[in-house]
Amino acid sequence: MQNYLVLGQWNAICDICGFKYKSGQLKKNWRGLWVCEKDWEARNPQDFIKVREERIAPPWTRPRPPTEYVDVCYLWGESGYADWAVADCAVASNNTFTPEFLSDLEQQGPP
Repeated sequence: MQNYLVLGQWNAICDICGFKYKSGQLKKNWRGLWVCEKDWEARNPQDFIKVREERIAPPWTRPRPPTEYVDVCYLWGESGYADWAVADCAVASNNTFTPEFLSDLEQQGPP
């Protein structure tokens, strides 16, 4: 049972700097390394601070309302011409305006 009890000092190496010291000159640091007095550092006190859990969510929520789309039919979309007709807006017999007029109107954009 005396295997665990070691009498005297022996040579040991610092885990940080690698220099040889006597075993009594080394101390175990907070990371579990055996280091000399020069390389020994205390654990940062900030590691022991306990912080309350932050409540990020608001106290109540509701789902986002569905997006409502409103179809707007412009004059060129209501025409009966194939290039300008828009689904659900076009009227097949609507050729009141000339294609040149509708082209200019479309390039100007909606009001």
